[in-house]
Amino acid sequence: MDLRAFAAGPGSCNTSVARMMGGTPAEHSERYAQLSPIELLPIGVPVRLLNGFADHIVAREQASSFAAKAHAAGDDVSFTLLEREGHFDVMSPLAPAWTHVLGAVRGAMPEASVRGNHIKRRQ
Repeated sequence: MDLRAFAAGPGSCNTSVARMMGGTPAEHSERYAQLSPIELLPIGVPVRLLNGFADHIVAREQASSFAAKAHAAGDDVSFTLLEREGHFDVMSPLAPAWTHVLGAVRGAMPEASVRGNHIKRRQ
């Protein structure tokens, strides 16, 4: 959401941002300006943020800050903090958190067809 802020963190996922971007924000500010979602606000599409309380990779403050700034910019955005989930729980259709993912998709894309754990955009 905020690649500059995330890249400054100590974890291996954080440090991978500079490798992906070909350098740090100080070295390639223009790249971060072009690719960091927070710098592209308003985005103009519905944004649904699901963050696990036990997520030690993406801090919930990162998501809540993005949501506040996106809302202030006029975007349709929501932020949901899931009490027991970690970072990967919202990515697995087998995890209990997946029901929240499906609900977020249904809310953001009413034209989507959701059957079981599968999401398909209607033609």
